[in-house]
Amino acid sequence: MQRSGKRTRHTCVGVLILVFLSLLLGTNVACAEWIEMARFPVYWGTAPNVIRHSQTANFTCSHEWRIAWNYTPLSIVNPEYVYFNILIYRTNETNYIMEMNQQGNITTDGTMYINNQTGEFNLKFLVYNVLDSAAVVEQDIELDMNGDGRVDMKDIGYVARRFMISTSDPLWDPDADLNSDGIINGIDIGTTALHFMEHYP
Repeated sequence: MQRSGKRTRHTCVGVLILVFLSLLLGTNVACAEWIEMARFPVYWGTAPNVIRHSQTANFTCSHEWRIAWNYTPLSIVNPEYVYFNILIYRTNETNYIMEMNQQGNITTDGTMYINNQTGEFNLKFLVYNVLDSAAVVEQDIELDMNGDGRVDMKDIGYVARRFMISTSDPLWDPDADLNSDGIINGIDIGTTALHFMEHYP
């Protein structure tokens, strides 16, 4: 119990520091809703050993999310033989729910938006004649917990009051689990505090 108390005090001190820094930086800032959840760099090596590869990575999201992707084609091959493909699967399911196919070297980056899909997912990369590639998963989270148009102490308090509540707890609140890791902790409180006094347009 004593250790838990120390952890709570440290979290509170961290929140106060973050709020203070936010005040120093200014308050008239539009809220950034997209938060990075996972980053998957995919490095295949160096030419001419890179021909055809596949790779799988998994992550969890509980809100609307998107995937920002990019790749570098091999310069020694004809662009029509360059392929970059992303398949999105629900974990433990065999049929993909969305895919992105790109060919050539004209458009080598972009963003996929995924709506109304929550849970645990797998990304599968299928590439041909690509030197390296990457994908960043970002989640559109709601930081304005009470809907008053800005992130303030009421919103930070909303998350803080649920400190250390996990999915197995009857008081579980997924809205306060901002990084979808199954527990509401200092990361979620800190994420809210970092946007203190930012407003929604």
